[in-house]
Amino acid sequence: RFENDLSGCPGPAELMDNDNDPFAEPNSQGIPAGNKLEIEGAGQGNNAFAGNYAPGSANCLYFTSCAVATRLTLLPDNYYQVAIVTSNNLPPVADPVGAMRFTVKVPSGMFRVHDLTNLLPDKMVFMGIHRYDAPIEAPGYDYIVFNLKANGLQDLVLQPGQEIPVLKFGNEGSCQGDSIYLLNNTTDPFLPPNSQNADVGQSVMLNGISNQYLSTCLDAAHAAPCTPCAFTPPLLKIDSISVAEPVVCLGGQNGIIRIHASGWSPVEYTIDGGQTWKNSSTFSGLKIGNYHPMVRGDYFGCEVTDDHGLMELEKDSFFVLKLDLPEKICAGSDVQLKVLSPQPLPQGSSYKWTGPAGFSSYVPDPVITGVTTFQSGLYSLTVNAPGCSPSSDEGSIEVVTPVEKPAIFAGTPICNGDTLILSTETQAAKYEWIGPLGTAPGVLNLPGMTTQTGETRLGRHHKSYLPGNWRVRVTDSNGCVVEGDPVPVNIKPRPQAYAGNDGPVCQGESVTLLSNPIPGVEYRWFRAGQNTLYSTQAYPVINNVITSETFYLEVLKDGCSSENLAVTTVKLHPKPSVLPEAQYTPAPDCSPQPLILQANHFGTANFFQWTGPNGFSSQLENPVIPNAVAAYNGSYLLQASNIWGCTAEEAFLVDSLVDPIDQPEISTAGPICPGETVELSVQDYVGSNVDYQWFLDGNPIPGATQSKLFIPEADSSDTGDY
Repeated sequence: RFENDLSGCPGPAELMDNDNDPFAEPNSQGIPAGNKLEIEGAGQGNNAFAGNYAPGSANCLYFTSCAVATRLTLLPDNYYQVAIVTSNNLPPVADPVGAMRFTVKVPSGMFRVHDLTNLLPDKMVFMGIHRYDAPIEAPGYDYIVFNLKANGLQDLVLQPGQEIPVLKFGNEGSCQGDSIYLLNNTTDPFLPPNSQNADVGQSVMLNGISNQYLSTCLDAAHAAPCTPCAFTPPLLKIDSISVAEPVVCLGGQNGIIRIHASGWSPVEYTIDGGQTWKNSSTFSGLKIGNYHPMVRGDYFGCEVTDDHGLMELEKDSFFVLKLDLPEKICAGSDVQLKVLSPQPLPQGSSYKWTGPAGFSSYVPDPVITGVTTFQSGLYSLTVNAPGCSPSSDEGSIEVVTPVEKPAIFAGTPICNGDTLILSTETQAAKYEWIGPLGTAPGVLNLPGMTTQTGETRLGRHHKSYLPGNWRVRVTDSNGCVVEGDPVPVNIKPRPQAYAGNDGPVCQGESVTLLSNPIPGVEYRWFRAGQNTLYSTQAYPVINNVITSETFYLEVLKDGCSSENLAVTTVKLHPKPSVLPEAQYTPAPDCSPQPLILQANHFGTANFFQWTGPNGFSSQLENPVIPNAVAAYNGSYLLQASNIWGCTAEEAFLVDSLVDPIDQPEISTAGPICPGETVELSVQDYVGSNVDYQWFLDGNPIPGATQSKLFIPEADSSDTGDY
């Protein structure tokens, strides 16, 4: 027990849920977290962990909260039985069982399922058996998964407190461990996700709308002892025994026993009842006596045997001559005629061979060179050995005509990267495709180098994908080997495409696309997003570039397109932007005022050039014309450029400038008498838009808008300042 030594605990404390807690293993910190109970005496050595028990031991813990427990039992007949056990507290279940999955964990490599039997054939059917051997998470074990589903004949409805046997099986192998186990749904290291994407575990699913899974746990009995070799099948069988009795006149120690066995391999053989074993089925140099032939093999750690029983080799005063002759020989090859047995024959033996086409020989093992079809037929040998009766044997040799010399078709030249297709029209049982790497077994064992059809295809990454001389060697149905003449194979290299351009450029300028110069190639330029050929020039020029564009280049040489599709993007330098304007405020007295010119540029403008009327020129961004007069009215042009030489220009009109006006000078004809007309005048002003206004004592005189002012019949009331 323990208590909290700190104040301010914000909520309840609870035991961690091994299954659903977000920090359950594996977690981000690699910490072994959860609840675990170790049981003494469980397993041996590395197997001593919870849930893995030594033979005869059991888990005393039973998870009463689960609905269904899975149980594994070893039956008296050495079969294993898997059953489900429902809880006594199982709530009412209306839906029948729809599917079940059981996973058994067995010692790796030496357990073979025997006679798998469905114990609920009227309700369930097997829908898949899967095996996952020695996964990296648990390399000492193999996992066997049994899946069953409802067969639709009868429903399996669970009731509280039931034990329902589901399946059984035996073991044909040696097991080589203490126990087999039902997989633990919470602690087994091979639980999903795992290295083999295996869906393992114990589960029971109801066949309802929601396909509900019942909570499943292990029964107290979920481990059972190994039953080594309980059902090892009698695979190995001695089919027959061939013997040659010892011939006394040949020394008496020349008997032969050959055991013919089938059903399993590899096989070991003995003729002394199992005291000594060897891999060869033939025992020679035997003398007269009793022998006990047997065979044995290893079937997943279990010994499979067959026993012929005792047999006797008796002496023979006459030896049986057996010839070693090929049944068929290919025309044009050499054939050697040999004695199979007995061997060796005594010194001083004489030999007489006869055969077709007048053949005869007096040597033990004659060789006939370059045989022809005329030499097919019966060959016989008579041997006279000192102290033995003459013995003869004969055998037929058929000289067969090989297939014609195969012609190889290479379909070349091809471009590097294209599949190399080799073929021949010659019909044969085996084809060996021989290229520049030669005929070494390691080469001919490569994929596609030895085939059963008259065609092979080699991809560009194949080790033998090489230009040079190629030929095909065929073996026909009679075993005759014929090799064709070499044919040159040409694999043309593909050109390498390079694409570039001399940009970036300014908008509206021209750009040249660049490529690597390769003699004799065809250039094929394409605009991105278009299938239409743009240009076949090595260095095409694009005029009036308005926007950034991407181009692809493919080059062809000798009919081979480039390995790569080169790409280049034409980019534009930033273009400056200007909105020039003029600021001018005329003075009330029309005196000269400054004209302020403003570029109002955006972007990357660094250099400015202004031109305008009256010979105006400036390189300032915002120049000022002081004392501007009407002569500066007119069109102004601003050219703005940046460090890359990209230029923007705008023109605008200035028409609000005025020249300064001279002070009016009033003149009169002189003094007048009352009643006469007074004439006042000012000098004429040059211009098309000249307005005049006369004032009396500072007040405008209505209608007095000419350069002269006439006051008819003047009197004292007209006196004032004009």
